[in-house]
Amino acid sequence: MKNRLLLVGLLLAWLISACNTVPPTPDPAQSPIADATRTAADGQPILQIDSGGHMAIIKNIFFTHDGKMLISASNDKTVRVWDITSGKTIRILRGQIGPGVEGKIYAAALSPDDRWLALGGWFIREDNSYIRLIDLLSGQVVRLLKGHRNVIQSLAFSADSRRLVSGSADTTARIWDVASGASLHTLNGHRNAIYAVAFSPDGRLTVTGSDDHSLKLWDSATGKQLADLHGHTDKVRSVAFTPDGRYLLSGSWDQTIRLWNSQTGAANKVLARQDATVDHLSIAPDGSKVLTGAGYGQKINNVFAIPSGERLASFSGHQNVVVATAISPDGKTAATGDGDSHEIYLWDIHTGTIQQHLIGRGELIWSIGFADDGRSITWGKTWSQESLLRKGEVEHSFQLKDAVGNFSLALGKLIGSTAQSDSRFLHAIGTAGAISVGTASGQRDATLQIKKNGRVLHTVTRDGTNGYFHQSITLTPDGRTVVSGSGNGNITAYDTASGRKLRDFIGHTGDVWAVAPSPDGRLLVSGSGDQTVRLWEIASGKLLLTIFHGNDGEWVAWTEDGFYTASAKGDAYVGYHINRGDGQAADYVGLDQIGRHFYRPDLVAKTVQGGHEREIAAELARIGSIDQLIANGLPPEVRVLNASGETSNERNFTLEVALKPMSGGIGTIRYFVNGAEIASATARSGEAPPGMRRSGVIKDDERYAAKPLTLPDGANEITVVACNQNDTICSREIKLTRSVHDPRNRQPSLHILAVGIANYRDRDLHLKFAGNDAKALSTRLQQQAQGLYRVVHTPVVLLDKDATAEKIEQAFDGIAKRIEPNDVFVLFMAGHGMAWQGDYHFIPWEALYENTETLVKASLSQEKLAALLKRIPTSKSLIILDSCSAGQLAADFAEGKQFAMLTRGGIGDKSAIDRLMRATGRYVLAATTEKQQALEGHDQHGVFTWALLEGLKGHASRPGSNDGSISLDELADYVREQVPKITQQKWGFEQIPMRLIQGDSFPITCKAGYEKPGCKP
Repeated sequence: MKNRLLLVGLLLAWLISACNTVPPTPDPAQSPIADATRTAADGQPILQIDSGGHMAIIKNIFFTHDGKMLISASNDKTVRVWDITSGKTIRILRGQIGPGVEGKIYAAALSPDDRWLALGGWFIREDNSYIRLIDLLSGQVVRLLKGHRNVIQSLAFSADSRRLVSGSADTTARIWDVASGASLHTLNGHRNAIYAVAFSPDGRLTVTGSDDHSLKLWDSATGKQLADLHGHTDKVRSVAFTPDGRYLLSGSWDQTIRLWNSQTGAANKVLARQDATVDHLSIAPDGSKVLTGAGYGQKINNVFAIPSGERLASFSGHQNVVVATAISPDGKTAATGDGDSHEIYLWDIHTGTIQQHLIGRGELIWSIGFADDGRSITWGKTWSQESLLRKGEVEHSFQLKDAVGNFSLALGKLIGSTAQSDSRFLHAIGTAGAISVGTASGQRDATLQIKKNGRVLHTVTRDGTNGYFHQSITLTPDGRTVVSGSGNGNITAYDTASGRKLRDFIGHTGDVWAVAPSPDGRLLVSGSGDQTVRLWEIASGKLLLTIFHGNDGEWVAWTEDGFYTASAKGDAYVGYHINRGDGQAADYVGLDQIGRHFYRPDLVAKTVQGGHEREIAAELARIGSIDQLIANGLPPEVRVLNASGETSNERNFTLEVALKPMSGGIGTIRYFVNGAEIASATARSGEAPPGMRRSGVIKDDERYAAKPLTLPDGANEITVVACNQNDTICSREIKLTRSVHDPRNRQPSLHILAVGIANYRDRDLHLKFAGNDAKALSTRLQQQAQGLYRVVHTPVVLLDKDATAEKIEQAFDGIAKRIEPNDVFVLFMAGHGMAWQGDYHFIPWEALYENTETLVKASLSQEKLAALLKRIPTSKSLIILDSCSAGQLAADFAEGKQFAMLTRGGIGDKSAIDRLMRATGRYVLAATTEKQQALEGHDQHGVFTWALLEGLKGHASRPGSNDGSISLDELADYVREQVPKITQQKWGFEQIPMRLIQGDSFPITCKAGYEKPGCKP
């Protein structure tokens, strides 16, 4: 019976989706995607995207009684709590989920006292008919309400929040006691699923609306049926009482809203009609108007007067169905949720003027392509036409290989024009030689035709088990394979000669709107309604890479092993959902919380390249899998006790935090000022000041930590992060702001540490320009910075044999003793570097190459360099790293090469530098040097340093700039422009400098000729 009812529901949902330009995909009763996905046991991490908004249809939305927050429940298996003023998600509630449809929320209700949240849906495969009752304050599941025999489709609380009514696909409704969880009454009588339920304001009556086209009134106290209401000619999907209890309203798929006498059930009239199915109703607090949802038909939300039915306002901001509506407690604001981007609009209920837009950073992917040289993939987020091959122009690019052919992943430039898009990129292929593919209509269809010389050879038909329609297709360049994308994430490859299915590509969770092959036919790229771009190996169906690209420009790309690469903040968009059982809230760990271990651009690139499976497996075994990492336990919850936003005349400030140990205990606490890590400490059982526990400031299950800080003048952002006892998972960043206006404020001083090693102890490691570069850069800064700083301290310059690990550390200590938080610090390091186990290592003068292990042991590791930088208490820092790669040292020595340390820097070296840049928390400029560059250089300097020197002269000053200073951003932009230009001219390829911006840009020096105070000429 359950399966039959579900199938009926799916067919009905299909009828709606077939008529929408951008259809919501129905939930399949059976799907190869779900079957092929492993069941998520308790504690097993499940990768999820957190875009900042919903990623599937929004089923219900509610205002809290104070009107300050909005709560939304979605088919994406989450509940979001939004701050209306900021438009940001402030909390996410997660529960037990599984593959495919398991965990999707179909119904939700918020109790009038804001205490309880009830959820129903397809929760687990064995029993999907229970209700989760959640304590909204704690977010914990209080109890599971069991009794129904099929999925819950509708929920509503009584006005006193003491009872709950549920409607189910099992054709019954139940009334529950919230306090005990007991089922008080079962309401039998409907002949089809119940999608609408409500209590009367006084709680005496209960109404149910069904897909059998009828409504029924019930006595809430006894469960007895009082009236059978007929008049609708299609499914009843919403019911609501007016606040005075006088009227009952119902909305139906017959596109009408009916008005009934709530006491007798007598039909008053058809209140209003609209050109869309009525999927939801919300009545204003004063009972004067009703807001409608819009399903199949016009995507317009209407506001009608009660009881006249006059149309008072309308809203047409959504581009797809809207089944979630709400009206604010003051009756002034309407909220409507869904559309293509699964967004929520808040708008003036009288005028339709938009007041707020609640939406995530992700967008549907409509178009896909490959660069004609195969070095990058492309995608577009704008729909412009209905087509199986191309639904819009590509707009964004993502590099797979750099200019010299190394696999190196990074977001590319925006694509400028349609002409550019057409000429440079390969899209889906409809014809390859004599073979062509398509549908009879030329648009999405259940049947795909494979033709040869215009004659149909084979047809391939999809149905409800594999996505319903062929909605994106492509041939491989050789015409031997056709790939089809469809609903529910289905992608399938077929042999064109036989029409036989070859394989599924399993990974997407939303409709697949675009597919395209690489020029060599090895790879497939796909774009989906799940807001991701995915890269596959065509021959095996293996998922190589998944990309999420936010509309804020941040991005993250990850492999199935859990390794990832990302923009500076992109890893905040993805994490791991951890089930804790049906009766408990789930946990979540973001990629940004484990980035120390899994941020590995080198391994991501090698996955795409292929042929490195053993190396990747070995590294995964060394680090431990995501499952093993999370098994170490969750980090503590962190609360900052200081008030945010305060202003003080004092630089000295004590940061106070409360830490609640979770399953992983408490390990290292890390402190940041303006993005730079300036201290860390191992948690101790510190006792809070007297009275803190008595007053409840520190709770019984929390520990206290305090950190004295000295802040620079001006606005400051202070951040604290706490890790578990193994330091494998850290908390999300907790921030506060504090401004300092010190009347004793003095101009900053400049401190320079320059390290250059050309003549290593091991002669095989010799370089040519590193010493010259260090001397020239420190001299240039010292000469030109006089007009900008109170004091320019004599640079500490360590060359060749003076640049030992011990002396470099001593130099850091010497500067740390005199530098103040308001000062500026510049570190320049030129010499050999190498990547080892993903981390960067700078090789000091005394290092000897006996084997890789001894070289690593003698080096300054990423961890050591980051620790040295923490001794420098200023966030105004510039780190410049000009590194010659040692990545292929062993291989080159084995081949007898004299200049083994001067080999070309590959993705491993760049990845290691990237990890170092992130670890410092400072403004970093870096470059890896090629062999030929290191030998030849440019004008007696390394190319990177030459560009820095020219920029500092004044060439980096932007056109129209009226001051005499050079800022970090100006310098970085100039170097980024000049280095590729020079390397292209001299050696035939572009070297791209690396940069990571932490904090705000600031003036670093004066232009040449502007050395007077204030950078005056």
